[in-house]
Amino acid sequence: MSDRASHGILQVAFGQKYVEEAIASARTARAHMPDTPLALVTDATTDEADELFDIVRVVPMEKPDIPGKFWGFYNKIVGLEATPFERTLFMDVDIFCAHDVTECFGALERKSMVVVPIPPRDRAHVPFRPGGVAIPHMNTGVLGYNSGTLPDGFFAAWKKLYVKNCPDDAARNFGDQSIFRRLVWDQNVNFLLLDYAYNFRFTKPALFSGPVKLLHGRASNAAFVAQLLNITTEPRIYLPNIALLVMDSKSRDWTLYPYARPSEPVRMGAGELAQALDDLAEDFSTDIEAQALVRTTLGAAGMD
Repeated sequence: MSDRASHGILQVAFGQKYVEEAIASARTARAHMPDTPLALVTDATTDEADELFDIVRVVPMEKPDIPGKFWGFYNKIVGLEATPFERTLFMDVDIFCAHDVTECFGALERKSMVVVPIPPRDRAHVPFRPGGVAIPHMNTGVLGYNSGTLPDGFFAAWKKLYVKNCPDDAARNFGDQSIFRRLVWDQNVNFLLLDYAYNFRFTKPALFSGPVKLLHGRASNAAFVAQLLNITTEPRIYLPNIALLVMDSKSRDWTLYPYARPSEPVRMGAGELAQALDDLAEDFSTDIEAQALVRTTLGAAGMD
């Protein structure tokens, strides 16, 4: 019989900077889920962390034989393995909680894991097609898992696979999720893909509908962005630092909420908006170029 608590939210933070971020993130979770236990796995706690989190586990940082730059990613896996919960909803320290997400714990009664796929705009052009089936990249910034039904040795296998594939060149990028989809496939994990609303990367343009529940990204104005994104649940397009475009599902008209003046929305027909959006379909691969393109097209349409 497991001695773990039934369920809760977990954050992993190695280093003071990340502990401070975890505290800020956990406060947003507590605001929407006051009865859900919060846990922190860290190498060094603080009085503030001890006061906020219901459970704090202090574990030493592991230093495998890989460049030190990658130890943080490796130790995130260490922290996930050290969860005090049977059903865990892990959130990265740069997650802003804008909604109650306790329904994830119910999903973990049926599935061993819940995770959000990476949007197509962010996917590397490296296919993974075991047996001819294409499996998308998954973002482990929000990850739910049931420790009782995950395959035995899952986290040990993840750590081993990470070290095996980690580059010797510290100039390269190699996060913990780089080999995650292969791990999930090899371990035959019974998982559920969640909607982007549970791991919404708000630093890039997005087309979505429904409530945005968990925002992922570092920004001092995350609360403002969350409020803007959730002005409505209608289908909408988010253009970072520019505007939120909302479609009326009945009239098919659009309302533009300027980023700088969301209290002064502008309504327009689909035809008026079409030309402004035409150029945006070309390439959002570079944020700076995308921002310039958005400003040009919105300005040309008289929407700036």
